[in-house]
Amino acid sequence: MGLAGCSSARSAGANGALACQHVAASLRLYRAATATADPQLAARDREAALGELRAALPLAAIAATSSGQWQALQTTLSESVRVPESQLISALSAQCPGSGSGGSGASGGSAG
Repeated sequence: MGLAGCSSARSAGANGALACQHVAASLRLYRAATATADPQLAARDREAALGELRAALPLAAIAATSSGQWQALQTTLSESVRVPESQLISALSAQCPGSGSGGSGASGGSAG
C-alpha cells in the first residue's frame, strides 16, 4: 500500500471513529428516552438521539469511501430516515463496538 493508501485508511478510521462517537451518544440518549416517565423529556431525548445519528451519517459515508469496513455502518445510518432507532440498535451496537454499552464507540471498525 502506498503512502496515499495509508493516509486514506487513517482518515477512514478517524471518520469512522467519529461516526461511532455520535452513534454512542445517540444510543445513550435513546436509552434515556425509553427510561424516563416524562413524555416531553422522552421526546426531546429521542429527537436528540436522531440528530446524533444524522450527524454520524456523513462521517460514516466519508469513511466508507476509503474503507469498505465502514459500509455497513453507513447503510444502517441511512436507514434511520425510514426505520425507528429501536430497530437499528442491535446493528449500530455491532457496527460500533463499545457504543451499545455506553462506551466511546471509537474502538474500531464495523462488523460488516
